[in-house]
Amino acid sequence: MIDYKKDANFIWADLSALDLKKARSFYKSVFGWTLHKDTSAFDAISDEDDQFGINKSSYYGAFAGSDAIAGIFDMPPFFRKIKMPSFWMSYLSVNDIQGVVDRARKIKGVVIEVEPSPFYKGQIALIRDPAGAGFTVYEGPEFSRRGDGSKPGHVVWNELIVDSVKKVKPFYEKVFGFKLERDTSYKTVRYKVLNPAGEEIAGIEEVDQDLRGDKVYWVPFFSVESLDAFSEKVNSSGGQMIYTDKNPYGSIGLVTDPQSGSFGVIETGTPQGLGRSGFKYRTAIALLFVALSIAFNWQWFWGIAFLAWIYPDLKSGQTYFVEPIDSRTNPVWFWLIMLSWIAMSLSLIFVSI
Repeated sequence: MIDYKKDANFIWADLSALDLKKARSFYKSVFGWTLHKDTSAFDAISDEDDQFGINKSSYYGAFAGSDAIAGIFDMPPFFRKIKMPSFWMSYLSVNDIQGVVDRARKIKGVVIEVEPSPFYKGQIALIRDPAGAGFTVYEGPEFSRRGDGSKPGHVVWNELIVDSVKKVKPFYEKVFGFKLERDTSYKTVRYKVLNPAGEEIAGIEEVDQDLRGDKVYWVPFFSVESLDAFSEKVNSSGGQMIYTDKNPYGSIGLVTDPQSGSFGVIETGTPQGLGRSGFKYRTAIALLFVALSIAFNWQWFWGIAFLAWIYPDLKSGQTYFVEPIDSRTNPVWFWLIMLSWIAMSLSLIFVSI
C-alpha cells in the first residue's frame, strides 16, 4: 500500500520574477511586506544539482511583522529562455518525495522538471501535471504554514486554475492519494481537494481562457483587509485586478502583477475550505442547546461544548488563547492550554453527574 502523507498540505509559495527590483517594489507596496535576503534555502544546492542556473544570492524572504510569508527571487535563465512571465510557485509537503516522483513519472503528460534535489533541510522536486500546471513538492522539516485568514498579507489558500478538471483529476488522486469532490455550491466546475486525512486543502476550478490566459497554474491566495482598497493599491502600483467575485467562501479576487505574475486575494476573515452558504442547521441546534443550558443550568452541556471546541485545535495543532499558539513552535504552551480545557470540561461533566 502506498504510504501517503496523512497531513499533506501547501506550506510555501515563492515568486520567480523577471525584474526582481520591480517585483520587490510592487509587493512591498500592495501588501506592506518587508523583504530581506535569505539564501539559507539554497546553501545545500551544489552547482551540479542546480538545473536552472538559479541566482542563489537573489532570494528574498517576504515578511509580515515577524512572520515569513513567501519568497521572491530572480527568474532563472531556463524559464527566461522559454519566455515565461513572472510566476508564483506553490509548495506541497510530502512524506516520500521519491515515491511521489516515481508515481508521477508513470502518468502520461507529466513532466518532472526537477528531480529530487537538496533544498533547505530537505529535498524538493518540480512537477508539471498533465494539464501543464507546475508545482513544487517538498520533503523535510516544516518551515512555514498557511495563515488562518485572521491576518492580512498571509498565504491562506491554494487553487488550481485549469481548462479541464478531467485532465488532472486522476493524477492528483493516484500520485498523492487526494480525494476530489465536486463542489456544487459553485456555478463553475469546481472540485474540493481533500488530503488522505480528509482535510480540504485546496480547490481545482475550470476558468475560461479570457480570464486565466493561455496557461493553467496553481494560484496562492493572500488575505487582505478589503478587496476594494487592495484593488486600488494594485492599480496604482501597475498591476491589475482582473476578476472579483463573491463565491460561497467570501469575496475573492484574481490579480496580475506588472510582470503578469498571477495570484489571488481573499478578504480577511473569510473562511478557507469551510462550510457553504445556506441555512446553518448545526449552528441553530447549538444555539438552542445554549439557551436550554442557561435556562436549566446544564453544567454538563458546557463540558461537552468545551470538548467539541478544542477538537479542531487538536486536529490542526493550532489554538488561540490571548494570542495564537502553534503546537510545533510552542508545544509546551499548546498542550498546557489543551490539558487545561480538557480538565475544565471533565470537571463540569462529572460535577453534573
